[in-house]
Amino acid sequence: MPYYSIAYVLILGSLLYVNLATAQLYGETLFYHPLEHAGLLVYCLVSFFATRYIIRLKRYQDSTNIWQYVEVILLAGALNTLLTTGTWMLLRFLLNDGNWQVNTTSLFANVAFIFFNVHLVIAGGYLAYYYLNQANQAELNRVRAEQASSQAQLKLLQQQLTPHFLFNNLNVLSSLISYSPDSAEVYVSKLANLYRYMLKHKESHFVSVAEEMGFMLDYIDLMNIRFDGAYSLQIKSDIAPHQHKLIAAGSLQTLVENAIKHNTATPELPLEIDLFIAQQHMTLINKKTLKPSKVESTRTGLSNLQQRYQSLTNKEVTVEESEGFFSVSLPLLEQGVI
Repeated sequence: MPYYSIAYVLILGSLLYVNLATAQLYGETLFYHPLEHAGLLVYCLVSFFATRYIIRLKRYQDSTNIWQYVEVILLAGALNTLLTTGTWMLLRFLLNDGNWQVNTTSLFANVAFIFFNVHLVIAGGYLAYYYLNQANQAELNRVRAEQASSQAQLKLLQQQLTPHFLFNNLNVLSSLISYSPDSAEVYVSKLANLYRYMLKHKESHFVSVAEEMGFMLDYIDLMNIRFDGAYSLQIKSDIAPHQHKLIAAGSLQTLVENAIKHNTATPELPLEIDLFIAQQHMTLINKKTLKPSKVESTRTGLSNLQQRYQSLTNKEVTVEESEGFFSVSLPLLEQGVI
């Protein structure tokens, strides 16, 4: 039992026994008589179950409506009074050798004692517990629903990556087979390496920087096979201190693919892509040499990447664009954070 529950029971018991002692002082209650304690216990139990019954009967949903609290207390109090007054009269019958006579003053005093000194304490305490529990359960359900929604969204996003990547590379391979079968053979081998990586990490949200770097470099090799070295990647920072940090699976390849898609490049004027690694971020920057005709873009890759980071962490993917450069910074995470 939680400590606050024990404290509540102790406080509740103290209040009720203070009430019983007060009733003895100003009435005819025998504080040390076992039946008085038994009667008080019965009053408390009836009040508890009456309140619980009314709540379940009415099926209240809006915990912010103050009038339903009043209604519960009044209805449960009326039911409680009927039951406990009958019990009180039965106890007096047993104590007075079968005498049923009860004066009006004693009857109303008992009803007032039951309602104000017992029922309000019991019903109020139970209502507070009930609606606090309802609020906690609603919050828990909300969190679970958000987690389920996030997981479903992540699964959908990951499912989008594989066909998106596959269709692009099949187009590349189809073009390559036509004019360079030998290069196509190397391309197939490299492509197999990429898909081996993708199958290995198909359920992974994050991978090590070292693994993702290898995946990205294989992809650039494929592009350079097709376009005769039209893409130049320069790693401007030392990877070794950061190789065990985590980065979203497929993220670097996505950024390189995005740069290739939107910019012109030739063997004579290759597209320059620079990679910088800081303590908390990895940044990919490419010079903007936009293609003459605007490339139709669904922004699937970059949007997908931003949504994945947003769903899994409280860190954002930063995109910056100027007249001559386009850069994207990806947060790096420590092992054990995810």
